[in-house]
Amino acid sequence: MTNPLLARLRVLTSLSDEDLDLLGEACTATQVYPARADLVPEGHGTDRLHIVLDGWACRYRVLDDGRRQFPALLVPGDICDIDGLLLRRVHFGVAALTPCTVATLPHARLRAVMDRSPAIRDVFWWLTFVENAVSVEWTTGLARRSATERLSHLLCELLVRLEVVGLTENNGYALPLTLGQIADALGVRTVHVNRTLQELRALGLI
Repeated sequence: MTNPLLARLRVLTSLSDEDLDLLGEACTATQVYPARADLVPEGHGTDRLHIVLDGWACRYRVLDDGRRQFPALLVPGDICDIDGLLLRRVHFGVAALTPCTVATLPHARLRAVMDRSPAIRDVFWWLTFVENAVSVEWTTGLARRSATERLSHLLCELLVRLEVVGLTENNGYALPLTLGQIADALGVRTVHVNRTLQELRALGLI
């Protein structure tokens, strides 16, 4: 299976073919997860990065009363737990939303690759900063945008992210998420997601 992370980096960075090959050779081990399975349980440590090759996943937090929030949706080409490279444990869980094929990249192997190629080290810093920027945008949406604005922004964001890895067609893409999963990403009730989708359809925007 083609690694969409490499496709993403080929489009968005100036990594050489040699660097991309070096990185690709380091993450050839794969694992398949069924929908709803944990890739990384909440609050656990991990000695490897998980990279989505196929399917959709999420980062999640669950409150004591069972309420759930998705701080991030993860699509092919995304690294699920880049925080774990420097933190002893990640402060979120990672779960498959659909059946997922995931590549694993051991931290020790990645550090060895970074020692051989400073350009790869710089790219991983860049990926971390990109994730931070996206998180700021999501936080702003949860705090200040209406449900319609949140959903509209999410649909546009996903289009851009999926386009980079070749998973769009005619300015659209498959969205294999339930209303409940979208609600957990947007911080609204499921019925509100359904109503907002109907509004956007009525306006001819989706």
